Order: sequence, then structure tokens, then C-alpha cells
Amino acid sequence: MAEENSNKRIARNTMLLYTRSLINLVIGLYTSRLTLDALGIADYGIYNVVGSLVALFGLFNGSLNTAISRFITYELGRNNNQRLNKVFSSSLSILFIFALVIFILGETVGLWAINYHMVFPVDRMNAVNWVYQISLMTFLVSLLNVAYTATLTAHENFRVLATVEILLTGIKVICVILLYYAPMDRLIYFAWYNFLLTLASSGFYALYCSRHYSSCRYRAILDKPFLKEMGAFYSWNLFGSIAWLLKGAGINVVINLFFGVLINAAQAVASQVSSGVTSLMGSFSSAMQPQITKSYASGDYLYMLTLVQSGARFSFYLLLLLSLPIIIETNTILTLWLKNVPEYTVIFVRLVLVFAMCEVLSGTQITALQATGNIRNYQIVVGSLQLLNFPISYLLLGKGYAPETTMY
Repeated sequence: MAEENSNKRIARNTMLLYTRSLINLVIGLYTSRLTLDALGIADYGIYNVVGSLVALFGLFNGSLNTAISRFITYELGRNNNQRLNKVFSSSLSILFIFALVIFILGETVGLWAINYHMVFPVDRMNAVNWVYQISLMTFLVSLLNVAYTATLTAHENFRVLATVEILLTGIKVICVILLYYAPMDRLIYFAWYNFLLTLASSGFYALYCSRHYSSCRYRAILDKPFLKEMGAFYSWNLFGSIAWLLKGAGINVVINLFFGVLINAAQAVASQVSSGVTSLMGSFSSAMQPQITKSYASGDYLYMLTLVQSGARFSFYLLLLLSLPIIIETNTILTLWLKNVPEYTVIFVRLVLVFAMCEVLSGTQITALQATGNIRNYQIVVGSLQLLNFPISYLLLGKGYAPETTMY
């Protein structure tokens, strides 16, 4: 009976998340076209590469998000409310500390890189610096929000998450249309509205969790047993996050150094397509993740493995059905979608979708590994392989290879 209820919950959450992702995909593709048209290829590329540089300073974020989500979901599976509050409060305290560290790095090393090493049009440097500062603030707000979104996910409250995201997507359409009539630099306006939407959604999540979950009543503590346990998990996860960032945002920066912002614009379009399509598949695995972790915490290993195997299979099949038509007719779809298709966009789109189909097979398996807390061997092997992307790409581009070489 418990498994039957769990399966129904997974099915309900999957449909909810899938609907959210589908709406976000359709509207996101439309707003991307408007944004590219309103900003122009050069400014669109600038925003993408500046965002990638900020993401490099946030290398702590991905591993923190994973670690906090794992521990909150695990304690919820054990029905330990007192321990759950300690985990939440300690997690938020850690996020405050990391936000301060990232702010200091961003205002020193980041500014130095933006103004002395990145390749931007000279007449756009004022806008570049504005966008960098706003993007840094946006990132810090989203970082502090991690503990609250992790709590909503652990409680499988996807209704709130989906509702907020759909609402924000609708508001973004209005903001992008207003981009054509912005009384200021369009690129700076674009950065500001992204910051304000992030601030509004983060504030809502914090208020909602504080009112509905007693575990989210923050206390300024750092629980030592939790810090020790999380430290071991986080240190290995951080290694994997660094490798992932260098493979993603790091490659964006490398391409900027060799080719400039126009190729970064092509990457941004490809990333938009990949994110939209894979988010549909992510709705299936996201609905399963809390149940996988809770099943492990409660000792129901057979049900956990059933979820892992079925999740991997169905995610791949669904992604294949969506990706195959796009891969075959990439040029036609991009021409219909965008008024101006940046050079190299077609090959980038095809490659990111093939890559996504490889990655989706391991999604639920990674969740199961993280549920155990024993991720050292996994991170050593996978993280080391991913780290090789950055130096190899730099060497090959330096020898005159084409931009898509980084994807291969």
C-alpha cells in the first residue's frame, strides 16, 4: 500500500512538473527569440559569457545545493524533526558564509577578469560592468534560496514550485516585450529584470517555508555533527561541481577568449534548447528523487532500485522522442524560431542534445549514490574525466580547431 501511494504521488508530481516544464519550454523559446532580436547577437553573447563567469565563482553552489537537498530529504525520510531543524539552520548559516566568500571573490578577481582579460567590444564596457554587478547579486540571492527550495523538494511540494515558475515565466514574457521600449540600455534592463524576478521568487519561497514548515524556523547555529558529516559529502561533491563548471561555464569563457561574443551567442541559443528539452525529462527524475532518498533512509532498498531503473529508462525514451526530430531538422527549426541564427548554432544544438541523451541515463543512479552519502569513488572517476574537458579544449582551440571541438 505504501509503495502504491508512493507511485501515485510520483505520477501526480511528474505530470505537474512536466506541465510546468512544457509551458516553460514553449514560452522560453518564444522569449529567447524576442530577447535575441531586441538585444542583438553581440549583447546576447555578452550576457551569456558574463553569466558564465559569475557561475565560475559560484562553483560552491551546485555542490551545496546537492548536499543540502540530500541531508534535508534524508532526515525527512527518518521522521526526525528536531534533527531536521538543525540541518536546515546549519545549512542556511553555511550559505550565508559562502555568499560572503563569493561576493569578495566577485568584487576582486571577477572584476579584474572582466576588465582586463575577457574579450568585449570597447564601447560596451560600461554595460558589461553593470551586467556583471547585477548578475553577481542575482546569483547571491539564488544561492541563499537553496535551503528553501531543497525543503520544498524534500516535502514533494512541487505544486508551489511549479506555480511560482509558471507565474515567473509569464511575467518574463511581459518584461521581454517591454525590452523593446526600455528607457535605458537594453542589456542593463535585461539584467535588472532577471534580478528582480529572482529576488521576488526567493522571498516568496522563504516566507512560504517559514510559515508552513516548523523545520524552516532559522536559528543561528552550526551543528558540529552535521558539519562533520556534510563536510565529507560536500568536499567530494565540490570536486565534481568544479569539474562540471569548467566543462560548462569554463568552456564558455575559453571560447570567448578565442572567438569573442558572437560564438557565445550561438552557445547561449544551444543551451536554451538543451535546457528546455531536458527540463521536460527532468520532471520525471525530479519527481522520483525524494522517493529514492527516502526509500534508502527507511531501508527499502528494493523499491529504491526499482525507481532508479525505471527512471533511467523512461527518461531516455522521452528525451529521444523529443530530441530526434530537432536533431534531424535543426536548421529548419532554428530558421523558423529565430530571425537571426548565429553562426555555429546548428552544430551546437545537435551536439548538446546528443550529450543530454547520454547524461540522462545516469540521473536517477546519481541520486541513489548521493542517498548513500558514499560518493568518493564516483566523483574521483567522473570528476577527473570531466576536468579534462577544460585543458584539452584550451589546447585544441589554441591550435586553430573549430569551436564545436569543445563539445566533442
